[in-house]
Amino acid sequence: MVVSSIRYDGKYLIGTYGGGLYVFDPERLTLSDFEPGYDDTFKNGHIFDFEIDRDGDLWICTSNGLFRHERDGNNVYYNRLNSKLPEGNIFGIFFDSTGRGWICGEKGLCLWDAESRQLVGDILPDKFIHNTRVRRICETGDGRLLFIYDQNKLFGSDTEIKNFGTLTTPVPLDNKDMDMLIDKEGWIWLITTNGLYRWDGNKVFYSYNFNDGLLSQTFFHSGSDMADDGRLWLCSSQGLVTVDIDNVTERQRPYRIAITDASVNGIDSFGQLDRTGDNSYEMRLDNGGEVNLAVKVSGFNYSHPGDEVFQYKLDNAKTWSVVEGQHSILCTDLGSGHHTLVLRYPNEEKSEVTLDIFVARDNSAWLWVIVIALSIFGAAAVIRVKLKHRKERKDNDAGSDAQADNVQVERKYRNFNMSDDECRQLLKNVEEIMRKSKAYTDPDLKLAGLASLVNTTPPALSYMFNQYLNTNYYDYINNYRIEEFKRLVSEPESEKYTLSALAAKCGFSSRASFFRYFKRATSISPSEYVKSIGKNNRE
Repeated sequence: MVVSSIRYDGKYLIGTYGGGLYVFDPERLTLSDFEPGYDDTFKNGHIFDFEIDRDGDLWICTSNGLFRHERDGNNVYYNRLNSKLPEGNIFGIFFDSTGRGWICGEKGLCLWDAESRQLVGDILPDKFIHNTRVRRICETGDGRLLFIYDQNKLFGSDTEIKNFGTLTTPVPLDNKDMDMLIDKEGWIWLITTNGLYRWDGNKVFYSYNFNDGLLSQTFFHSGSDMADDGRLWLCSSQGLVTVDIDNVTERQRPYRIAITDASVNGIDSFGQLDRTGDNSYEMRLDNGGEVNLAVKVSGFNYSHPGDEVFQYKLDNAKTWSVVEGQHSILCTDLGSGHHTLVLRYPNEEKSEVTLDIFVARDNSAWLWVIVIALSIFGAAAVIRVKLKHRKERKDNDAGSDAQADNVQVERKYRNFNMSDDECRQLLKNVEEIMRKSKAYTDPDLKLAGLASLVNTTPPALSYMFNQYLNTNYYDYINNYRIEEFKRLVSEPESEKYTLSALAAKCGFSSRASFFRYFKRATSISPSEYVKSIGKNNRE
């Protein structure tokens, strides 16, 4: 299997996996061994990468160390015994603008010092990524080094190795195998197994899919290269893709984003959605109390929905949130008044679509205030009498109350009974459903619905909760939701969500019920908990 190649002295060197190194002569159309008899690695080893330094020396990265083939024909061999080279495979080498060589090994980084002409180690700062596998290194036109390391994470540093740290793209690229190239305009191309992206290294970020002429969204993280004329050559699952940088201009999408549906508190509300312009919509909602609005959006671009990426911002949010591979945006706990939801393709202002949401005030609240006030005055005398009598009967009624509770429980379950073994098995079935399908994340899950999922009856489930676990259904479900919230908020990408949005993901139907139950279960508020683990989510 061919894994690497380079043109050197008018010939092509071809590196293979398990077959050593070959030399192809394009004029004679012959294939020969490289340095026959010099090292067995060139005969049957793995040849991962080639690079030529500014002195014209050829560097060969192999499964058995690092070779430097000098212009005069001499060979120098480095391994972990005669140098600072890390043990294991040497996957690549990159020479930056200072002449320094970055050697990427299976167990970490090593540097080639062009001045002393030696391999050096232990000179990188503690928080650098020198003890992990680095898969790719590039340098931007302004002298910034970019690294792909570990599980396809991005890292940046200046050539002086003084300012460095992890990089975050405007759209998350987690779990996507990546390669990276810098084009002649200074843009960073991220070539992944699930899409092609162009990034200016700051906030401008474009994604390319079938609508841009790509026949595949799957690109291999090896084989990508840039020709001398600046043209990019990329290997995809459907063949070779070429990109002419001179013709890559500002993204002009032929399709607009459209809002296709909306629901309020789980009820379809498409009839309340009005289009007020080419890029603007409006909804006027009479719902009193808390409003949870789910907005459906589409790019209408005839591509796979999983390839779509949108950004959205609600009201005065400082940052844009990202929706990738799904077409639903949830706006939770909308109070009365005017709200503005803005949607767009990532970093493309011309594609912005606006939804103005007007939530009417809940006038029924004033009626309730009047009713409650009258009730208070009318019942004051009765309350005083009851308090007096309650004090007199307090001691005598304690035993009677306990007896009455027992009678009530006995009446509820007198025609229904389960053994401890039956309860234990039923609880096991419930816990399995909770782990596998996360049924608790459904805000509409009721006792009957859970009973159906575990193939039992509501009375049996109620008996198990109340008699076997000494709890109730809602406390049991909400405990799972609290633990799910703690898990979600601990993840790095959670800070782009509000606490209310995370609560909705966990199954809480409203912000108020979430805050109330969290405080009761943990004795602290969600905000206090988030601060205690070093996060900074907005409410």
